[in-house]
Amino acid sequence: MPSSEIAALLNSKSLKTGKNLPYTRALVHGIISNHNLKPLSQRIVDSGFVPQSEVIQKTGLTRKDLKKLRDTGQINNYRTAEKSQYFYRMEDFNAFTAR
Repeated sequence: MPSSEIAALLNSKSLKTGKNLPYTRALVHGIISNHNLKPLSQRIVDSGFVPQSEVIQKTGLTRKDLKKLRDTGQINNYRTAEKSQYFYRMEDFNAFTAR
């Protein structure tokens, strides 16, 4: 999510900085940079999830196949609002395919 959208979200919740000021794009960008915060998608991958594209590549399943598995609760996933990306734990997927 871009810094400007994060600032708008924080401000929409009436949150203020430590100096009681509204958040700005520049301030949010500075916080992200100064604290070396990774994007959400990278944090998800770092926690053991793989992107849908990798699951498709490794298994040969289609996006439609994965959607059906998600919708029926056969595969757990993590979905980000940003770009509607889906991530899966490969070990969960391997356990499903071993059934």
